[in-house]
Formats: sequence, structure tokens, C-alpha cells
Amino acid sequence: MQPVTVSVSVSRTPEQIYEFLEVMAHHERFTDHYLSGWRCDGPARGVGSRATVTATLAGARTEVTIETVEADAPRRLVERNVSAAG
Repeated sequence: MQPVTVSVSVSRTPEQIYEFLEVMAHHERFTDHYLSGWRCDGPARGVGSRATVTATLAGARTEVTIETVEADAPRRLVERNVSAAG
């Protein structure tokens, strides 16, 4: 799969955005159009925070595990998503 890069302009400081996005449970608010059944575990924020969700894409449903694997406040968060048996 090719890397995906996204950028957007918002009227908040990088620190405010990072603080919001670092909390795994907050991601449900902006992914609810295709991810459901959020079950979070591990730390609430930062490296090691995890969620298991159900992804619905093109009518197909699959379980996905999302984990924060890198955090460099307030610049970078890296998440790993694992689904479809690996």
C-alpha cells in the first residue's frame, strides 16, 4: 500500500491539536462514518494506546486494531492499523 499523507488548516495551535489527537478515544468522533464499536485499552493516550473497532467499507465489515506506535509532541503521531488476519 502506498503511504497516505493528509494536511488541513485549523484555528488551533499544534499543541492543542496534538493533545486532542493523542487520546485514542477521541478518534471515534471523526471516524464514526466508517468505524464503530470502539473498545479502547492500554493507556488513554500516547504510545501503547489501542482501540479495536469494526470497519465498514463498501458493505464489508472487518475488525481492526489501531495502536499508537510513535509520539513526538506536538509534531507527530504514528498509528499502526492491523486487520484482515494480519
